[in-house]
Amino acid sequence: MNPNIQHSPTDHRPGLKRAGVAFLTLLGGIAAALLLVLLCANTAQAQASVIIDITPQEQSILPGHTAPFTVVITNSGTITLTQIEVRSEFCNCSAHYLFIPQLQSLKPGASYTYTCDIGWAFYNDIESKVTVLAVPEGSTDQVTASDTAIVHAEHLSVQQTPELQSVRQGEIATFTMVLKNTGGFTLTHIAVSNAEAPDCNRTAGSLGTLTRAYASEIGKKVGQG
Repeated sequence: MNPNIQHSPTDHRPGLKRAGVAFLTLLGGIAAALLLVLLCANTAQAQASVIIDITPQEQSILPGHTAPFTVVITNSGTITLTQIEVRSEFCNCSAHYLFIPQLQSLKPGASYTYTCDIGWAFYNDIESKVTVLAVPEGSTDQVTASDTAIVHAEHLSVQQTPELQSVRQGEIATFTMVLKNTGGFTLTHIAVSNAEAPDCNRTAGSLGTLTRAYASEIGKKVGQG
């Protein structure tokens, strides 16, 4: 036997080595899966969104009257919203977290409701648009949403003809009075009042509804004297 030849010990446990490699591979797979789950969870937690609703979506008022609205802000995301403000061209419908404590922070699923109105003389249809802006907690970016409602300004005109006529004392002068609805909605509970000729008066509801135009011939008595 050559004394310079060395023999390496034979590894009689190849199965254990393969099992160890498989175990490490399994651990690596589990770690990767856990990392993926954590990333997905973080992504879900980071989602931020907000909804704003203004109702009624459509209404009709007479010029100079008040149009009331209800505004609802909802945190529809999965992260708390802060520094919430609502912007509107009508000051009454604007809102700001500096003046309303409930808008300083809104948790996921929570809502805040308030009412506002538009109340001055306008003679054309208008759109009332509200826009909400909010900052997700831990972020400097803003999320935003908008909603719009329409206000129809109703117009009711009265025309009495003829403008001039001649009758003898004690006789009856007949006029035609035309009430016209020039707005976009049907008018109800219409009343007519004439201090000089009570026979021309009509109580609310006696004329029915007024969709677009309504004409009624009535007699107007000339006073005795």
